[in-house]
Amino acid sequence: MLVEEPLFVDQILLEYRIHPQGTLQVNLDVVDEEVDRVLSGYFEALSTSRNAFTPGPDQWGDYWDVFASHYLEHLLPYPRVRASLAKLSGWENPISDPDKYTLIVRALEQHGHLLEDHREEIAFLSAI
Repeated sequence: MLVEEPLFVDQILLEYRIHPQGTLQVNLDVVDEEVDRVLSGYFEALSTSRNAFTPGPDQWGDYWDVFASHYLEHLLPYPRVRASLAKLSGWENPISDPDKYTLIVRALEQHGHLLEDHREEIAFLSAI
């Protein structure tokens, strides 16, 4: 995502079977460490992204604050991720400026086909 915009492929290209003796189940501490390392690396590299659509504060502007506070909260238990997010300005505070809210809703309305899938986000914005 830092270099090119991801492409959505609407088909299953890989299947992974999870069972009690599988490597993911047995090595959960290793999985957690890797998640922390990979995601914090992504957040730390955002400032050098060549992709104008990379999810990050420089690329997404004010919407990043809403996105981060609403969708990234579950990542806070990862220490490196938490530290990386803390370095990104405004990530922990949802938008409180009504003008910014209006601009974001207007942008969402321009993409009407997305609105049906994002009613929860719009309700979240309205509650701010």
